[in-house]
Amino acid sequence: MAFGRLILLSDDEITSIHETSLKILQEIGIKVLSKKVQSLLAENGAKVDAASSIVRIPRSLVEEAIKKAPKEIVLCGRNPKFDLKLPTKEFTFVATSGYATFMRDLETGEKRMTKTSDLRDFAILADYLDEVDFFDSIVAPTELPPPVQTVHSLAVSFEHTEKHVLNRALNEKQAKWQIKLASAVVGDEEKLRKRPIFCSVNCPVSPLLFEEGSSEAMVELAKGRNSSCSHVHGLMWQHSPSNNCGNTNYS
Repeated sequence: MAFGRLILLSDDEITSIHETSLKILQEIGIKVLSKKVQSLLAENGAKVDAASSIVRIPRSLVEEAIKKAPKEIVLCGRNPKFDLKLPTKEFTFVATSGYATFMRDLETGEKRMTKTSDLRDFAILADYLDEVDFFDSIVAPTELPPPVQTVHSLAVSFEHTEKHVLNRALNEKQAKWQIKLASAVVGDEEKLRKRPIFCSVNCPVSPLLFEEGSSEAMVELAKGRNSSCSHVHGLMWQHSPSNNCGNTNYS
């Protein structure tokens, strides 16, 4: 099958972004609101200003972490035939998007809050479509109390698709329960470490601020060898451009 590849950045541009990122981390730093994560970073060589919660991460610490990071990872599905090896140079993997709380009812056209049955239907559809490589929990079960929504959405996703699931954990407690849930699906925590059937997306608050719950969730997921993807989303009119094109480029 023929396909095209769009290359947005040259090797020199990628190097420039990397070098500038290292400089920002070391000289400007990031704001980490979790005392537990601050301590973890300090133990590994970062400089922490407790009064401002600013953490400056030396270049050497970043480079050491890069060396330890695996060069390849596999996003595993409940069914191994849906395993996805990263990175891939052949084509881009495609997923649903999430985590919407409103939708247009497919029958009435009415705008309404999303619910568990919507998530179930989307998971079944994504499982059926060959064009969808993995499933992002596309809508939230808003009829449930917020503290349990992410765990419930992961359970519903596991129940209705055999593909890898991208979810979100908003704090350490949610991350722990999601790991327990996934471990029960595959057998135990050791089997989950070998075959991680879910990952999480955690968004810092731009610019360069990591919330307490989100940052602690990322640490907990990393302990269980479950991938956590950090997305940067700009807020239009506040600290990113006011138009869609500029905001996309910023992010």
